[in-house]
Amino acid sequence: MRKLIIAGVITFIIFALTSVISIGFHFFVGSMISSMGHTEAAETAKEFLRQNRKLKDFTGELRESPSFVGGKINANDAGGEAYLSFEVEGERKEVTANVSLRSQNKGNWQIADADYIDDAGETVDLLNK
Repeated sequence: MRKLIIAGVITFIIFALTSVISIGFHFFVGSMISSMGHTEAAETAKEFLRQNRKLKDFTGELRESPSFVGGKINANDAGGEAYLSFEVEGERKEVTANVSLRSQNKGNWQIADADYIDDAGETVDLLNK
């Protein structure tokens, strides 16, 4: 009986430690992703999406600012590249828009490419008319 109690306590301790480590990991990853959505590159991309007529023609007027869902930013003093994805919710439709940006000078992000997938599964370029 004593061995069962000890085994139960050990199992509980292992479960508790695993839970704490998992929660910490998810908090860390979540905060990294959240902070990436507030960078200058992400803000430049959101502003581009908010103002893009071709996107609004497909989705309808945007209900709120595009929501950051993921991506990658590589930047240093000489410049950088960013590949970001946003959920865009319009009056008629919701899409995931992808935006690529480049920076030649620190903090000066320019849209290099932007698109979304339409209902037919076709990629729609948001830069060219």
